[in-house]
Amino acid sequence: MEHLWATLVVPIASGQPFTDFEVYLGAARDLTAGRDPYTAFFQSRIPDYAFNQTYIYPPLWGWLLQPLAAVGTRPAEIAFLVFLQLCIVAFLGCVYLAIGVRDRQELALAGILTVGFLPVRGDLWKDQVDIVLLLVSGLLLLAWTRGDRFWGGLALGLSVAVKLLQAPLGLLLLWGRRWRMLGGALVAGALATAVAAPWYLPEYLLRVLPALSEGTGFRENAAPAAVIERLLHPETFYRGGAPDGFAIRLVALAIAVGVVLLTWRFLGSRPRTERLGRALEVTVAVAATQLLLTVNYHLVFELLPILVLLRAGLQRLDRPILVAAFGTWFLVGPFHALFLNAIGDNFTSYLGLRLWAETQPLAIVALWLGCLRALADAKPACHDLDQAALHE
Repeated sequence: MEHLWATLVVPIASGQPFTDFEVYLGAARDLTAGRDPYTAFFQSRIPDYAFNQTYIYPPLWGWLLQPLAAVGTRPAEIAFLVFLQLCIVAFLGCVYLAIGVRDRQELALAGILTVGFLPVRGDLWKDQVDIVLLLVSGLLLLAWTRGDRFWGGLALGLSVAVKLLQAPLGLLLLWGRRWRMLGGALVAGALATAVAAPWYLPEYLLRVLPALSEGTGFRENAAPAAVIERLLHPETFYRGGAPDGFAIRLVALAIAVGVVLLTWRFLGSRPRTERLGRALEVTVAVAATQLLLTVNYHLVFELLPILVLLRAGLQRLDRPILVAAFGTWFLVGPFHALFLNAIGDNFTSYLGLRLWAETQPLAIVALWLGCLRALADAKPACHDLDQAALHE
């Protein structure tokens, strides 16, 4: 009840603006009127997009919201907020159907960890589409654990067409030879892109996306590239920007290649046949994806690895796995909330704030390593059961 009060009743009653949704709705109105939704992005004098509140997504998301643009800003914001609450419930349902948990105490703990997770609350307060994409990650997990399910690929394809964050998960489908899922992702992504104002897609791919890939050293960016940026250019901690973007991108690329290769090695030669093992395959891929981004304000996706690691740790009584799950939840959630409060209260120790800010990237790495450990201990695939498991 406290969750609904804090993330539904209070935002609606206070009349607070839902900053991210207002940007989405502005793009929807631009598309309805035949205007370029990216004009504001290029005209902004603020170099760091984290501050300029302009539309930076593929055309599809704004195109999908055009019906809401006609009903008025506040009713649309409230309707979308209610929808996001339902997405959270559906996400939890997908995760626990996938890993087969029926224990009420564990389900209650998972619910508490979910609604108390700071990125979940932050995204609800902004009406952020990442909550919808979190549900997609749950659908992908459910589809993967049940075999080669076409609808899991459809969900992933639409997700990537809305926002490119989960595109690296296509490598998981390729590794697992989930051809129906991969085909569904490609078909859904291509069709969605083709019908949603495709004449703006070249502008997005050739102008907007390269600008975003330069990254930013702003303190809220938890990507590896941002950590390097802050080390080389400490001034970006407060004002953002990426003055040495090309060099940083090269280092970030090297890190990304290393993460992919190590993750691929731990995944092994073929998918596992045991349910929790399959779930851990998706989990390690989701955790690795967070390390491939040059800009990462999207820590809500860490929730899926946290919940699956919780299941694995409790089932195996594995303390390091549980430490990785709960430690990440704490560092990304309550500990980071204290960091934001300290800034709001004019805490002035630069060294203290710098060290404090880097606990989020540290948590992302720790969660990925915890996923690798859990996957290494999972029951390996049995060759004669492998094909049956893929298509069960």
